[in-house]
Amino acid sequence: MAGLNLEEIRVFVGCPDQNLRTTTLTVLRNCGFRNVEYGQTIEAVRTEMTMHPPDLLFCETKFPDGDPGSLIHDIRHHEIGSNPFLAVVMMTWEPSVDLVSKIINSGADDLLVKPLSAKQVIQRVGALIKNRKGFMVTSDYIGPDRRRDKERPPEEDNENQIKPIEVPNALRAKALGEADAAEIQGSIDAALKAINSRKLEGHAVKVSELVAHILPAYRQGQVDNTVRQKLHNLVYVAEDTARRLVDTDFSHVADLCNSLVQVSNDIYANWKEPNPKDLKLLEPIAKAIETAFTGSPEQAEMARQITDTVSGRRPG
Repeated sequence: MAGLNLEEIRVFVGCPDQNLRTTTLTVLRNCGFRNVEYGQTIEAVRTEMTMHPPDLLFCETKFPDGDPGSLIHDIRHHEIGSNPFLAVVMMTWEPSVDLVSKIINSGADDLLVKPLSAKQVIQRVGALIKNRKGFMVTSDYIGPDRRRDKERPPEEDNENQIKPIEVPNALRAKALGEADAAEIQGSIDAALKAINSRKLEGHAVKVSELVAHILPAYRQGQVDNTVRQKLHNLVYVAEDTARRLVDTDFSHVADLCNSLVQVSNDIYANWKEPNPKDLKLLEPIAKAIETAFTGSPEQAEMARQITDTVSGRRPG
């Protein structure tokens, strides 16, 4: 790629098949990439993302030992590694509708259909360097904004719409020599704060939405696996919110989230016949979390009272 320095870009290839892996490595090196490493299991890819996140990940969509979609989700949600914004290109022989949907929802940047060619790789990587999409952040999704222009609301109606966030692009920075490693990491840390704030807002709303579906089901005696799945989602959202509140100014919200983790875990563990006291606590905790990010003294006191109630209901 003319004018681009690809030799400094750190690339990692995740591919379980040796022949396909060799072909992929050859194509990448023919494109001008020199710093290329690989792993043949999901565990190996996960370890690399945790210990030494690359600038660009090429990853197969099928592994015998795990789900690449879950791996990409964990990268984007900053559950592994130090750079949730690294460029991710998935690869497949069979781009079925279900697979494409799964890859899109995981937060990957692109999906390439094999066999790979140098021209194909150059075009896609060039687009990621020069025209990478901003990221959308909701309670369920962090990844490229895939909306077409015609799907976006008019500017005058956009006040309450979720707006994409421009995220750091280490791939571009290294290819164009725009920043050194310290500057890149600084931009990543700053973007993480913005993502974290957006994520917390989404989680607060998500908690209320889940509780609004769960409680009527119990009241009406219509408890099924759908309710069980929503309880599972509630546990995840509560735990992720508590994790993201570490080292922030919202300690009273962290207490609420830890209370929600306790209560929702107890309900989930006995989801067919949970303790009525646990169900009764769900709604006030959800309402308190949704409004607690104002940081007002009243909200802090409400958080303390609810936390005391949850602690007091436990033996010893």
